[in-house]
Amino acid sequence: GLTVALVESSMFVFVFNKTPQFQADGQDPPLGIIFTCLMLAVMAGSMTFEIATDKYKIRVSMLLTILLGFAGFCFFLVAFCEPVASNQMIVLFSFMAFEFTIGAYYPCIYTLKGAVVPESARATVYNLFRVPMNALVLIVLLWNPSLLVCWTTLGQFLLVSFVSIALLCYLK
Repeated sequence: GLTVALVESSMFVFVFNKTPQFQADGQDPPLGIIFTCLMLAVMAGSMTFEIATDKYKIRVSMLLTILLGFAGFCFFLVAFCEPVASNQMIVLFSFMAFEFTIGAYYPCIYTLKGAVVPESARATVYNLFRVPMNALVLIVLLWNPSLLVCWTTLGQFLLVSFVSIALLCYLK
């Protein structure tokens, strides 16, 4: 539940703040092309899940752990490397890498949730996961932090998710 809330709230806050990041230098970015690149990255991530788990037999929990660590790195790269933040191409590739992880995240998390949550309680439990997720999105959006603080916060959300999944999957 913690991982679902943190990752999916990061995704929704990202949706609200990606455009201001590209407009931060005062230029008019090609938002249609950017959106297309991000959606292609999501599709590539989804396809990678199938290849990684079917062809290379990577465990879903291991793949999810790697993805969450990489997703957090993407936001920390934009937040902490000031020269990077001003280079829109590097920002775009960082955001595409994050969207790639989201594309693989959904099949991973649904596979894990399907194994853990009994089918009779699935709808209730999944809806309960949405309560903290929506609360986190609302808190961050009402807080309205600077972009630097926003990316740092989302990186921290994903770092906590990475640690929680690693602990859950490898220390049980």
